[in-house]
Amino acid sequence: MSTLSRIAVNCLWMARYLERAENTARLISVAQQQSLLPEFPLNDARPWRWLLDIAADDKVLDKLPGDNPGNAALALLIYDHEYPSSLWSCLRAVRENARTARSRLTNDLWEATNTTWIEAQKLDANSLAERGVSTTLEWASRRCMWIRATIEDLLEDHAANIISVGRTIERCDNTIRILRAFVPAMKKYGQDSAIPGTPGYRLWDAMLSAAGVHDWYRKIYGPLGDLPNTVELIARYDKQPRSLLFNARRLATALGHLAENGRTTCLQRAENLTKSFDQLSVADLISEPERLSDLLMEIYLISDAVAIDHCGQEPSTSTQSQSST
Repeated sequence: MSTLSRIAVNCLWMARYLERAENTARLISVAQQQSLLPEFPLNDARPWRWLLDIAADDKVLDKLPGDNPGNAALALLIYDHEYPSSLWSCLRAVRENARTARSRLTNDLWEATNTTWIEAQKLDANSLAERGVSTTLEWASRRCMWIRATIEDLLEDHAANIISVGRTIERCDNTIRILRAFVPAMKKYGQDSAIPGTPGYRLWDAMLSAAGVHDWYRKIYGPLGDLPNTVELIARYDKQPRSLLFNARRLATALGHLAENGRTTCLQRAENLTKSFDQLSVADLISEPERLSDLLMEIYLISDAVAIDHCGQEPSTSTQSQSST
């Protein structure tokens, strides 16, 4: 593998794991808040199953214990050293990839990633009990935003485009998973979502928070608890920076900048994905949320194509974990 390809791999996965860490912190916070609501009895696994359905894989979801599912989910997703998508593992991967690609990054970016990892090494059961879940998640979110802010100062070159590719792939992946988990839940439990203070309303509110669009909904739409408006904002609103359509277009743009020798497989797939999002209506997403699984597979295929076209690698597995750094 050439030096340029190696740097591309590191920049890609630095961006992906950074986005994953921020998403995971936000999702844990939502699940933690839901688990305390009156509609979820003690040890009710539903909030934690929704969390793991988004932030973990099926094998982990099937192993969620019946007793104290919250404690098991928190341990897995915050400080588990073996699980590649825990906060501990993600922040370690961000730092290690930044270290390898340091020659193409700024000193501020390196300081942010390195400082964050030094602090993240203290994550364990004792620190979580001492600091509390909310304080720990707030720390993780702020550190991710600090790193993301330093990325904005990078030169608009090959590395910056690869970072954009990593961020948009991860955002599409996460957003599809949120819709796939919450749309069926809203159809089943959200009949009273337009009435503040009801279980349906709180579930709708959790859906907005999970997608990171809570403030935008209130600025753009009038009716509260409206599922079609919510799905539109999360999936198709082209000015919303976490929407599927916004990120699919940004992904295709970044891959277009990288395609110096003509059209690449990953660029063609990204353009086709954008067309799919353009053609998929809100009504389709609500009536047939299982179609989201097909879109998620397209994200996996784009990720594999990026690895081949720009990183000199064989394709990764559909678990979307970095095979090496």
